Amino acid sequence: MISDQQGYGQRLYFAGDTGYGHWFKEIGARYPGIDLALLPIGAYEPRWWLSDVHADPEEAVQACEDLGAARMAPMHWGTFVLSAEPVLEPLTRVRTAWQKAGRLRERLWDLPIGGSRVLSV
Repeated sequence: MISDQQGYGQRLYFAGDTGYGHWFKEIGARYPGIDLALLPIGAYEPRWWLSDVHADPEEAVQACEDLGAARMAPMHWGTFVLSAEPVLEPLTRVRTAWQKAGRLRERLWDLPIGGSRVLSV
């Protein structure tokens, strides 16, 4: 996390590889005010095998909600074929889940592979 104590004024959460679970609510409660959550959305099929280690796109949106994060940057999708879902499916599904959750479109940072963006104050 980048915190105000370091003078940056923004809070970033990086999930790494993870399945969905109760810990997202606990993290959100412990570290309120997350500005951007980097959450994995790929390598999730088949669910019976990968659900413990990789969230699917809908679970990633729920994790963002649980964290109380203002924005989400989906990651871990489309670079390598690691599982059974079609390579672009995670991006399509996360966009749909984001919209269904009623989140503002501009707060989903679905950057192209290799893309960058500045989290400004």
